[in-house]
Amino acid sequence: MKKLFTLLAFLTCFLGANAKEVVDVEIDFSTYDEMWKWGNGWIPSDEIRSYFDLDNGCFHFHLDEAKANNYDIQLQPFPGTDDTDAVYTVTVTIKGTVEQNIWFSFGGSNTPGDVPVSTDWQTHVFTDVVNDASAPYFANSGSILLQCGHYVGDFWISYLKITHEEKEQAPVNWIDMIKNGDASEAWANPDAQVVNNAYDGEGAEEICAYSKEYGYNDNNPHAAFIEDGAFYTTTQPCEDMDGAAEEWQNQFWINFPRALKDGEHLRLSFDYKASEAAQGAGQGHRAPGDYLGGWGPGTIDFTTEWQTYTKEFDATADCHSIAFNLGGNGQFEKEITFFFDNIKLEYMDLKQGWFVAATDTEDGDPAYNFDEAQEFVEDGDALVATVGTKGDEDSWVNQVMISTAYGNDKGFKAATIKVSGIIKNDPEVWPGFEPAGKSTIDLPVKGVWQISIDEESSQINFIKLEGQEDKKELEKIVNATEATLHGSAKTSQAWDNQFWIAANRDLAKGEKVLIEFDYWASEDGITVQSQAHGVGGDGNPCNYIMHGLLGDFTFNTQLQHYSETVTIPDNADKMRSICFNMACVDQAVDYTIANVVWMTADMTERLVDPEDEGIFWLKTGEGAYVQYPAVPLPAPRPNANGDKDADGKDIIDVSDIDFVIEYIDQEVNEENAGADTNRDGKIDVADIDTVIEAIK
Repeated sequence: MKKLFTLLAFLTCFLGANAKEVVDVEIDFSTYDEMWKWGNGWIPSDEIRSYFDLDNGCFHFHLDEAKANNYDIQLQPFPGTDDTDAVYTVTVTIKGTVEQNIWFSFGGSNTPGDVPVSTDWQTHVFTDVVNDASAPYFANSGSILLQCGHYVGDFWISYLKITHEEKEQAPVNWIDMIKNGDASEAWANPDAQVVNNAYDGEGAEEICAYSKEYGYNDNNPHAAFIEDGAFYTTTQPCEDMDGAAEEWQNQFWINFPRALKDGEHLRLSFDYKASEAAQGAGQGHRAPGDYLGGWGPGTIDFTTEWQTYTKEFDATADCHSIAFNLGGNGQFEKEITFFFDNIKLEYMDLKQGWFVAATDTEDGDPAYNFDEAQEFVEDGDALVATVGTKGDEDSWVNQVMISTAYGNDKGFKAATIKVSGIIKNDPEVWPGFEPAGKSTIDLPVKGVWQISIDEESSQINFIKLEGQEDKKELEKIVNATEATLHGSAKTSQAWDNQFWIAANRDLAKGEKVLIEFDYWASEDGITVQSQAHGVGGDGNPCNYIMHGLLGDFTFNTQLQHYSETVTIPDNADKMRSICFNMACVDQAVDYTIANVVWMTADMTERLVDPEDEGIFWLKTGEGAYVQYPAVPLPAPRPNANGDKDADGKDIIDVSDIDFVIEYIDQEVNEENAGADTNRDGKIDVADIDTVIEAIK
């Protein structure tokens, strides 16, 4: 299978020597007598479920007629993994009635990809499989997406295993931050609740257990009931609700004493049981009732006997509680009592301070050794550390991780910082920084670097003591290519019409880039959506990664200019292009983008070459996407102030009328396109009237 060396080399940064194998998921289906009890991810509908069952101790699929698309039958039927830093091995034992591939996508990546199904039992082992944190819907889930809408016949899976290697760590002490997690005391304020997503009542924020019963307390989450040293809630039937809403009309929350920080490494544990067999789907919330998403414990199976849940996880920023939706699986019609006890949220007891680990990502083995991280020392008003050794070129580094914790690899990575400004080799340049788990900091060039931290102002400085020559700052030169998408009327989705600006390489999460372009349309007030796309299997930069990269844009007939320094979001890692969804309105509209500048924020690298005419890709309606210039003639281009003849003046005057008259009754072409001022495809007296109205 294909190896993604660059990505795997990056992931190697987070592994060290003396690794041990960790089994994340292992399912022998012969040990189950009921579907999905091994814990499932996303199963979208009863119709999808109907194609699967347990047959002769195997996970079994049957389809009589192929669907239009392979993804018409897709689901995440197996438990997932949480660590996006790891490189995984997936083992699957499978056979079928037909020799044909099915599709496994692990953690949103393109691996393993096609899984061959033979008429004999075969065990396939896929290595170098990654949990792709940039992929939508999969980030931190590590689930396998199974697509099999084209497989006509039967296939059986008898065994599935997911493993990864992890460095052996010294034992650490865990410290619990939960108060009254054993329900040994009555609440000091039993009237504490959450109203309109805000904690209400003294001490409400630190109460560790909340519940909501349909129809009780105006449906507001309240301090959970306590009886016999355990927390409990009894669900109330909520029939006649709309669809999924039934699932969360009865809920229980494990509430944390504070909002969690992005990426901090914690351990959650609790005991649980119910008055009858039931399920509860766990998800992240801010305050109880304020859905956040991100990490959650997934679906847990309750029995009438106490069970214990324990999981280490990397926190989602701003998560303040974990909700369990208790109405799923048909339970919304029942009264079921759910019990929780011994709730703990623990953090590692690590050495606190400032520490830096460094690596060279270009040497083929870019592993971090966190055990050898250097501690910053006081030097005047700053804390200072040096990475690399002067006089030893082999010690030069180009990337660091800076953390406030030391003593465990996961703890170190969870407490890192990211730099919010541009790093330069300059004693006068002190960009800001902020906490961000698992954050690496790219240095401008490889070398020996002195790093200084001003804790009070949260600023940081980098000075190169020795190393490669500094990169030269480049002149900002506009790519003058201009392209128009003659958008068709919306037929279904906002992405029926799409327009891409493509960079010349993949961009990494955390990179800071300068993006500029001009944009306008044939109609006023047309809002379009922006997305980040990556390179697809066909090698083209038109493969969806995330929504909302630059926000929404409102196109008007007058030229507008966009210019921003943008940090590539974590979930846009490996993006290659900016995509605009241009079918957000029913009518057909022409959209034009021109004068693109795309550079690294430090101005040392051009991500769009000024001379490259192939930076745009377009798709109209049901058509395939094509690279510009394989598009129709661009529409007339207005000046920002309406200067129709583009004579460089910031006014509309008689010369603009003369320009139109010069081309009256001629066919519109590239030379005279500006004379078609009303954009009706003709040059006539109506265009003169348009200019006169503008002069008024």
